[in-house]
Amino acid sequence: YDDVAVMAKHIDAKEAIRLSEKAIQKKKQILGENTLSVIYNYLTLGEIYLANDDPKRSAEYLDRAKSMIESSKEPENAKKCDIYYEMCEAFNFSSRPKDTINFCKKSLECIAKFPSKNNQETLFKEGRTTEMLAQNHIAIGEFDQGLEFYKKNNQILEKSFPQKENAYYFAHGQNLMKMANIYSEKKDFKEAINTLNNAIDRSE
Repeated sequence: YDDVAVMAKHIDAKEAIRLSEKAIQKKKQILGENTLSVIYNYLTLGEIYLANDDPKRSAEYLDRAKSMIESSKEPENAKKCDIYYEMCEAFNFSSRPKDTINFCKKSLECIAKFPSKNNQETLFKEGRTTEMLAQNHIAIGEFDQGLEFYKKNNQILEKSFPQKENAYYFAHGQNLMKMANIYSEKKDFKEAINTLNNAIDRSE
C-alpha cells in the first residue's frame, strides 16, 4: 500500500488517505503498534492533509508520528533517517519552527551516520536541512544560530557545485544577502556591509 499511497497523494487525496489508513491497520497486525513503518504512514497522512489545506487534521497525524518516533526503541538506521528528514520538511511547511529545528538536527546527525550511496542525494539533504535550520532559528530570533547554519549551507554548496556553475553563485549569493540582513538586525552594520559587498562581487 505504501508506494501506491505515496503516488496517490499527488493525484487523489481521498484514495491516498484510504490506502495509508489501510496500510496502518495491516502493519499494526503484522509488525506491531510502534514501528518505523507505521510511523511513516502517520507522517504520510499528515503530509496529505497538509497538502490539501487541512492543517488541523495534519497536525493530529504529525503529532502522532512525532510522539511515536520520540518513544521508538528501534536503533537509528536509514529508514529512521528518512522519517527525521520528512518530519523536518513537514514541520517546516507547517510553520512550526521549534519542531522543525528538532527534527532537522536529528536528520543532520543521522545523514552523517547513514549517508546515501548517491553522494549528490546526501549533499542535497544536508543542504536542504541546513537551510531550514537557518530559516527557523531566525524565525524564533536566534540570529547567531541562523548565521552558523547559513555558513554550513555555503560549505555544502562548495561541495555540491565543484565547477562553480551559475546555480552555485545564485544560491551562495542569496545566502550572503540573508546573512547581511541578519547582521543588520544584530546592529553589526560593518559586517552587514562587508557581507553585502561579498554578495555583489559574486553576482558580477
